Amino acid sequence: GAEGEKREVAGLLRGAYTRMSMHKYASNVVEKSLRCGTVPERTGIIAEIIDGASFTLDAEMGEGEAAEGLHGVAVSPLVAIMVHPYGNYVVQRMVEYGSTEQQARIREKIALLESGLGKGRFGKHILASLQETAPASPTSPRGTTIILDPAPVGVMAS
Repeated sequence: GAEGEKREVAGLLRGAYTRMSMHKYASNVVEKSLRCGTVPERTGIIAEIIDGASFTLDAEMGEGEAAEGLHGVAVSPLVAIMVHPYGNYVVQRMVEYGSTEQQARIREKIALLESGLGKGRFGKHILASLQETAPASPTSPRGTTIILDPAPVGVMAS
């Protein structure tokens, strides 16, 4: 559609990007919005997911044994979509198209959750994507090394 129509649709979707990220077809809309949106639109979409209010995933989890202990547990929108079959692709696009500050915040959150993400199928997708998009450092070429488990401040790594 025309640029004006795209901007209007983007405005109408504001506030729904997190839930859309966890839907088979709507997640594609979020990904395309990140790919094709203006810088302010991208920033807004990512901010909505990073800074959104925590919520429970009760409806999405179903009633299986694996979900039993997690009902009623509130999670941040970023965490919810990181471990979701469709949402993890949205997180990968967020890292790809976010501002430098947003990318750093996403990488920080992923670093805190690395051990748990590595155990899940969809979390592994995000970790692999970060390996590919790791910023270059003076000692390593782009994409070969990423440190996701930094030592806490004041603690020396061994």
